Amino acid sequence: MELDVRASHLFILYALQGQEMDPEADPYFLPGVEREVVKGLFTAMTGQGGRPSRFPKALAKNYLAKTGRKIGSVYNLGKLLDALMAKYPVLAKLKRGSLDWARLQYEESECFMECLLRLGREFGIAALPIHDSLIVAKAHEDMARTILVCAYAARFGFDPEVRGE
Repeated sequence: MELDVRASHLFILYALQGQEMDPEADPYFLPGVEREVVKGLFTAMTGQGGRPSRFPKALAKNYLAKTGRKIGSVYNLGKLLDALMAKYPVLAKLKRGSLDWARLQYEESECFMECLLRLGREFGIAALPIHDSLIVAKAHEDMARTILVCAYAARFGFDPEVRGE
């Protein structure tokens, strides 16, 4: 069973600002924009600690392979970034070297380490972390979900949405 923390880095970015992300909204939805494009731009923004000046190479390459079109001929980068920042003003808080992917990844890993240690030490449950997901035996899904949510809540004061697949 895979347990996934929905939009973990975006959740953490909000929480570090003392805000809760809207749990009802699809975090990577912008009208008229493919989800992969939005997610790729969010990843680029956190990776760079701010607005990218061009479409990320991997995103452009994948988009071309998927659609046969250059991403820049379909979307205007500046307008997309403006729309993304309008939806998530907290993105303006990103800063290279202090509030970027490294900080978000560190915070996420601390939550996962807390969860893994508790699962193992207190309950004898083995789990495997993969990015923003946790792999556990189906029989331990509820316990793992509870402990993962508790780890995030203890660190940030908000409960993330954890989905099982």
